[in-house]
Amino acid sequence: MKRTTINGILNAHIRDHLSPTPKERAMVSREYEFLCGAVGGVCFQSGSYARFTSTTPVNDLDVIWQMPPAALSGEVLRKVMQGYDPGEFDPSEILQRLAATIRAAYQQAGRKVTVVVQSHSIGIYFGTKDDFSIDLVPALAAGRTNEFGDDIYWVPEIARFSKTRRLRHYELGAHIGWMLSDPRGYIEDARQLNEQNESFRKVAKFGRKWRRGCKKENPEFRLKSFHLELVDNDLLKRSPHFDTLDAIEAFFGTLEDYLEAPHFPDRADHTRYVDKYIDELTAEERADITTRIKAARSAVAAMIAAETEEDARQAIRKLLAGSAVAVVVAATVAAPAIATTYTAPTSFTPHRNHGSADPR
Repeated sequence: MKRTTINGILNAHIRDHLSPTPKERAMVSREYEFLCGAVGGVCFQSGSYARFTSTTPVNDLDVIWQMPPAALSGEVLRKVMQGYDPGEFDPSEILQRLAATIRAAYQQAGRKVTVVVQSHSIGIYFGTKDDFSIDLVPALAAGRTNEFGDDIYWVPEIARFSKTRRLRHYELGAHIGWMLSDPRGYIEDARQLNEQNESFRKVAKFGRKWRRGCKKENPEFRLKSFHLELVDNDLLKRSPHFDTLDAIEAFFGTLEDYLEAPHFPDRADHTRYVDKYIDELTAEERADITTRIKAARSAVAAMIAAETEEDARQAIRKLLAGSAVAVVVAATVAAPAIATTYTAPTSFTPHRNHGSADPR
């Protein structure tokens, strides 16, 4: 089959099987609007859902709530406005009062939810802890703006953890500091990139789903979904004319190069790398990651070599399963056409980043 045909199959699979469903989108919008109405003030979505790179099923939503000046002491405000780390500032008392307001709003609406106040966030659960939930994270405007003119914030360090790791962190009673964060900047950067090339969000979802498959096979799989999204972001900025197939092929073809050293400084604090965690990977963890990347590359090759649409779809399903077992591809498969337009991995140096209709 032609690459354009395979690209169409990929796009259809991502739309039909990876993207949040209309029902999920309606549910998230409904719950988000209700919560913002209850808490008042400045609140906004963050994370992959806000960047339109999340996948189905949608398990959680991060909402940033900017603490109003009236709720803060003069000392905290002074430190924040002068650009200092809020340090030991504990928002739990403020969050306790806010949680009472949230509980009252749901009760008045005749709805049963579980509102859990953690020291540095509020968890709102619409079932068990494995069902959909919202994590309301407090933020302090840092008195700085990004290149788009949006506020940069101080947020609890726990905001960079996944839902599961946050719960574990709270259970352990570990210390929680504060860090500078630019959630609005990441959202706007992703929006502008996808406006230039609509393949970005598709490829980001594909990488997230592959990671989910890897985690299902090996719960200790260490690559982070946001890190993988930044790799996609970098690839499409370097090669803005990539279609979905081109980008997926380049993603798995160069991912190992991105894992040699941290490459992505945090937008709000360039002294900290978002992917710094890869320096802590053990030899065993790296070996597992490498094996799964190579298996994914073989699945990409099988997809390109597919003679029928069903063969292509089977290769896609195999790839997204995150298997460590390579797909056998006939030796007659031609070299990927992308090699003529993209720097080969042997000489590839990842760029160090510094910074309508339904778009999903």
